[in-house]
Amino acid sequence: MYTPGLAAIIDLTSVPCGNVQKTGPGSYECQHGLEECRGNTLELCGIHHYNTTRKDNIPAWFDFLVCIEKNHIGAGEPCAKASGMNWTTLDTCWNGAEGKALFAAAYDKTEALQPPHQFTPWVTVNGTPQTKDPNHFAEAVCRAYTGPKPAACLDPPADDDDGPGLFVTSA
Repeated sequence: MYTPGLAAIIDLTSVPCGNVQKTGPGSYECQHGLEECRGNTLELCGIHHYNTTRKDNIPAWFDFLVCIEKNHIGAGEPCAKASGMNWTTLDTCWNGAEGKALFAAAYDKTEALQPPHQFTPWVTVNGTPQTKDPNHFAEAVCRAYTGPKPAACLDPPADDDDGPGLFVTSA
């Protein structure tokens, strides 16, 4: 995403949910336990409250998700501040009914994927799963993009693992 020109051709959606099992009404179990569920909820709150695009066409929430993925939920407040987000807004969402509702919606969206996700991150480009190497989505986006290719597509970086979670991208 940070490669100049790449963000301009991507409509990026992230659904931090992954391998989650519904254990009852409003009750979920994440593959890596409660902290993963809490981290996913915090990320969902960031996406929900900062669902705008910066001047460089990168979603306003992207840096926050990268920071949380690298540092875990204990870094929520510093990651929010570094990303220009209001921590009180995120904390209220994360610890309240709004966060629970966002998590339930992310679970439903993940469960509705066709074909169903098989692992995380589950990356799709224009609805097509990138099962060969989901961590390197830039090349797939560039292949799918039908407009004039930006420089990022003409000379892609060797490693374009620039982000977290479950990505659904459209070129």
